[in-house]
Amino acid sequence: MKFKAILLFGPSGSGKTSTAKCLDNFRGFTALHIGERLKVMTKRNELTVKDMQAMALGKPLSVTAINLAIDQLLSQLHERNVESDILVIDGPPRSIKQAEVIGKRFHILKVFLFDVPEKRLIVRLRGRYQELGRMDDRDEVIPSKIAEFNNVREEILRIFGLNIVVKIDPDTSPEETARLIADLVAR
Repeated sequence: MKFKAILLFGPSGSGKTSTAKCLDNFRGFTALHIGERLKVMTKRNELTVKDMQAMALGKPLSVTAINLAIDQLLSQLHERNVESDILVIDGPPRSIKQAEVIGKRFHILKVFLFDVPEKRLIVRLRGRYQELGRMDDRDEVIPSKIAEFNNVREEILRIFGLNIVVKIDPDTSPEETARLIADLVAR
């Protein structure tokens, strides 16, 4: 059985996780924070050395790591008897293979593209590094991280279908963005 889901898609630092956390408070939505789960798995040494290195460099992780994170999150939802109409996928895809895995595991209703201009994205990532010390947000990592996203962006959108892509304005608050997304999904 495929779960119904929406995909929050955009480069790292575009506001996906903040918006997913807000959507988690809306009835009928449950966020799957795949990126956050991968960070926990890294701290627990549950990933391969190669995936942990990729995580530190802001590179895409293996399909195996993504599947493992999804399995853990879905298992947690099952254990807590969480019933949700729609799952909110936050984190990947960062590669074509990851997008294919998500497409196989979930029925994607809409893809919300967080389209942030590069200069603003760099400012956000630097701020996140200063605030949280995230190694994948260091100045020497940012250019390749953005370039890698831009290189696969259009192909990933085509995998899910351009007809279900909705661009999100990066200048609204996560709360406003979550409200907009909830309204668009309800239509």
